[in-house]
Amino acid sequence: AIGPSISGDTVLVAAGLYAGPGNRAIDFNGRSLTVRGSGAASCIIDCAQQERAFALPSNLSATAVIEGFTFRNGKALNTGFGAYKGGAIYAQFTSLVVRDCVFEDGRAVSNGAAIFSERCALTLERCRFVGNQSGPGGAVWASVAPSTIEISDCQFVDNRGSSGGALYFSGPQTARIARCSFVENVATGNGGALYSASATLFVDHVVFAGNTANRGG
Repeated sequence: AIGPSISGDTVLVAAGLYAGPGNRAIDFNGRSLTVRGSGAASCIIDCAQQERAFALPSNLSATAVIEGFTFRNGKALNTGFGAYKGGAIYAQFTSLVVRDCVFEDGRAVSNGAAIFSERCALTLERCRFVGNQSGPGGAVWASVAPSTIEISDCQFVDNRGSSGGALYFSGPQTARIARCSFVENVATGNGGALYSASATLFVDHVVFAGNTANRGG
């Protein structure tokens, strides 16, 4: 669907269950695109533990907007581009906006079973992360400055990571979390809900309930 598009386009995706080759490892190829599904309840990408849904390699000038999908069973493969990282979305050096999406049962050996974001300006709005499992950052892993992170009106439920059961911030970025809930996330190391190496965090109207860690909160 996004093959013939040009930078600045909005790609509309009809309701349906999308699976199999052609519906995984989708690359914007350096274009600034908005990919808009019909809504998370009706537009589902099931990666069947075969690959991630979106792979967005380095592009300092591009903006990627992804909205209105459910991502199921994404997996970061152990070889190739982005090995071990980003079960549903892998992004580097770009501006990434994800809104009105659901991430279910993603897996990554290393970082971010739902989203791996390396030096991206990352915005998450009205998303739900459920049952994702990885190393650091059970649902989302976001890396060092100069990135900024804005997370609002999101739910993180029953995600599991080695540190940061739901979220892991790696480095001195600024992160703002507002009107979110973290419920029953688990870390085998530090930070049952979230772990920050050295980020500056602003947390407003956030619920933490039933999160557990073996040490450090």
